[in-house]
Amino acid sequence: MAAGLVFLGLVCAVAPAARAAAPADAERAVLEEAKRHFLGGQELYRGGFYAQALAEFLKARELMPDAAIAFNVALCQEHLGEVDKAVAAYNEYLRLGADPADAPEVRAHVTKLSAELALRRSGGVPAPASARPFLARPALWAVATVGGVVLAGFAATTIGVLVLGR
Repeated sequence: MAAGLVFLGLVCAVAPAARAAAPADAERAVLEEAKRHFLGGQELYRGGFYAQALAEFLKARELMPDAAIAFNVALCQEHLGEVDKAVAAYNEYLRLGADPADAPEVRAHVTKLSAELALRRSGGVPAPASARPFLARPALWAVATVGGVVLAGFAATTIGVLVLGR
């Protein structure tokens, strides 16, 4: 009987820890899949395959909404001439970003694109939006280790990318 209670006590003590580890493993798997799609999108973007890059970035965004993913979605949509969708994605970037440093430039660009859309809808003929995208390269994945805990996320700036560590 005492052995049964010890076993039951061990099960009760280990079960919550196992349940806690399962969500962490699941979150890690989702993060890894989002990262894989994001990095794949970057590679395709660099190669000029904007439609395929967009598909990868959209898969990443579905798994993990993030400002940098939204920014890359906007870049691809702008390259593809999907200006209305690009405006929405740039606004998503501004909403999800924690006051990004490039917010004034992005807002100005959104204003320009919105004016272009209005002109296009009224019958005017603006220069194609895809002729000059806002940023020539997408944001990169950044990984930082803080106190032995790996923090992963995206970092986007118009000047460059800061990779904190691996």
